[in-house]
Amino acid sequence: IQESGRDGVRIEINDTTAPPSGSARHVITQPGSYYLSGDIDAGTLNGIEIATGNVTIDLNGYTLRGTGRAGITPPEADQTDDLYEGLIVRNGHIEGFLWGVLTFDENIIVQRGFITAQQAIAGTLLEDLVVEDSEFGIEVRNGVVRSCAVRGRRSGIVAIFCTVTDCQVTMLPSPLAFKTGINVSSSTVVNCTVDTTNAQEDLGLRGFALFSSNCSTSTTRGIGQGFIMGVGSVANGCASYHAAGNDINPSAIVNNSNF
Repeated sequence: IQESGRDGVRIEINDTTAPPSGSARHVITQPGSYYLSGDIDAGTLNGIEIATGNVTIDLNGYTLRGTGRAGITPPEADQTDDLYEGLIVRNGHIEGFLWGVLTFDENIIVQRGFITAQQAIAGTLLEDLVVEDSEFGIEVRNGVVRSCAVRGRRSGIVAIFCTVTDCQVTMLPSPLAFKTGINVSSSTVVNCTVDTTNAQEDLGLRGFALFSSNCSTSTTRGIGQGFIMGVGSVANGCASYHAAGNDINPSAIVNNSNF
């Protein structure tokens, strides 16, 4: 089924347009604008694998759920080196996977600001998503994460070479210690909140070369630090409500912030 939309002709995700594989409920192999027409249960498989560039997925308010490795991800690593560019995912729920959205595999290498990897997606835009009941919520490199709500057990948002704006992260209870709400490198974080009240020994916002504005991290448990700011980091108008304090590198710049 195809329909017209703001991205042009849109393609319904089904077993014909995005056939299943041994590792995923659906695999997209052709560029285009895709949408869901109902909830998808991937079982123990990945949800949707992206094996091409220039793909837009409108979840259309529906839920992609499963217990597999990732809800949306490139194919798992094989013997080829693939870098797909231009992924947009918006407007829906991703629930229950180990990773909600994972745009690179474990073998990724970042050199001089460019991505080389066996399997990766660059130029990603994630917006208006709710990612919940995952160990790791969103992990993305070279992209934008905007207006997303993430509820994760071990990490909320991990971003490298990214802009993260207007996001809310809530850390869920987990027996593991030293988890992080938002963990970034060479990225900008604006108007985001992290709540670690329900978790133990969590870190709120952590980054190297982090540029943060109007962000806050809070807990009522008094366990875990609020902001960890490494070399080259800047915070403007931020607030941390953690009894354990913060860890600010001497080279970091903090302006108009409540630490």
